Amino acid sequence: MWIEKLMRWASRNQSEADSTQISIFDMEDTLKEESLPNIPQCERWSNVVRCNFENECIGFYLSGHPLDDYKWEIKSFIHNDLSQLSADLTPLVGMKELRFAGVISETGKAISKKNGKPFGWIVLEDYKGSYKFTFYDRDYTEKYFSYCNDGKGWFVMIKAMVKESQYGDKYPPKLVVQNISMLADVMDEMPKAISFRVNLDAINDEFCEKIEKIGHDCKGKVPLIVWVDDPVQKLSLQMKGKEIKVIKIDQ
Repeated sequence: MWIEKLMRWASRNQSEADSTQISIFDMEDTLKEESLPNIPQCERWSNVVRCNFENECIGFYLSGHPLDDYKWEIKSFIHNDLSQLSADLTPLVGMKELRFAGVISETGKAISKKNGKPFGWIVLEDYKGSYKFTFYDRDYTEKYFSYCNDGKGWFVMIKAMVKESQYGDKYPPKLVVQNISMLADVMDEMPKAISFRVNLDAINDEFCEKIEKIGHDCKGKVPLIVWVDDPVQKLSLQMKGKEIKVIKIDQ
């Protein structure tokens, strides 16, 4: 690696300088005589790769968080964070759907000593905390096996709900995972439609050409709905266009 070559170069030149006992000013000229190792041309690390190396080397994320690449998805579609999954889940009982987004930081599998069946788990990490999700029986073997075995480093969205125990108040509420999907697919799966309103007098050939171009360049699965308002007649007309794809634009 280049860093190792650089360290050997610096060590070698320092040793030569010490052995000749030259002055600090002469040492600078001596170091200049031998050129530095060529700096390799490398692609810039992505945010995810950089953050993962930081966490691996120093134990925490320094320049950002791996989830920063999914801020738009999280802000638009994720309404919960893992800090809500405290020891007492009672406040979450009755909520129709909980959505969590994070990166899988740990995975594992084992055999139950109670019944001899396999089970698995993942540890999900978001901006505010982490939580261990454990899966048994068919949930593990048929639904979430790949996440528990190969999912470390995956970015996922988890849909869940908290249910009261069927045995009454003697047992605490239980968190039930309903679905796990890749966070990268949220943009295609979550939006039900894209809609906007426009006044009738703003519609002209240029407007129609732009809408046509969007439909052609951004083909996808999300319906485009345009509401045309006529303030004079006090009427509104709903027009359904082509199905398009939601695209993030970095500011």
